[in-house]
Amino acid sequence: AAQSSDPVVLSMCARDCDYTVRATVARNRKITDGGILFDLARDEHYHVRGAVADRDDIPFDMRVMLMGDENYMVRAAAVDGAREYGFARLMVRALFEDKFRMVQAAAARNPLLPPDLADALLSCGIKEVGGAAARNPGLSGTLLSQLTKDSRKHVREGALANVSTAQSDMAEAALGREKGDKVVDDDAAIVVAGNENVDVYTASMIGDSGSVEARRILAGNEGNGLYSGLRRIASFSDDVVARRTCAANPRATMDTLVSLVLDEDNVVRREAVANLIRRRM
Repeated sequence: AAQSSDPVVLSMCARDCDYTVRATVARNRKITDGGILFDLARDEHYHVRGAVADRDDIPFDMRVMLMGDENYMVRAAAVDGAREYGFARLMVRALFEDKFRMVQAAAARNPLLPPDLADALLSCGIKEVGGAAARNPGLSGTLLSQLTKDSRKHVREGALANVSTAQSDMAEAALGREKGDKVVDDDAAIVVAGNENVDVYTASMIGDSGSVEARRILAGNEGNGLYSGLRRIASFSDDVVARRTCAANPRATMDTLVSLVLDEDNVVRREAVANLIRRRM
């Protein structure tokens, strides 16, 4: 269900009695039959519909349908993944008309939302929405730089998680103004570790001197250019959770995965082998 491209197999799995199998099919990027995807988008189980809504390649009318789903988690996923300009008005509608915070937050961080509206939401008084607005990649670099130093924790962390935030601002937050060789603010480091735009030096310092939580988050970071950081994490013999996460990371290099195939932990070895196999499919 997860990897097959056979239309017969996919069609059978899409009708399986187990909703987790149907949800797995819904995430399969090899589905070329629009009929199967539409059937899954109308599935009786919200997990299956949510899996379809999470995709970034579904047709416009399918996403519109899912944005009006009865389940708020499906609506939030559909709003979060909308990128076509035609959804801009629906973003504003979801923000102001949907009563669920998860949906409002998804709209607040969507880059289709007008930047001035996202800016205004920073002071809306609702932490979930304000923090999500700080994650909106449409915010200006100057504003984001200011927000990384904001006194409001949810706004500051939202800005540090924003992929549009300058690497120098992320480094300063985690390593201090002098950008030294160790983490000085672990709360900031934990957030920066999950940002796919973090630079290699900062990532390496977080891996070496950050908390266990920050290191484990970094191990799952799929950003470009973190190859040496992942290789370093893979060498930590005292943190099997980080090694397991690193072994499953699609950005891990071949030499990193080869070393993990020889790991003493069964799960690490299994994840590394599965990752290598996926590279060859």
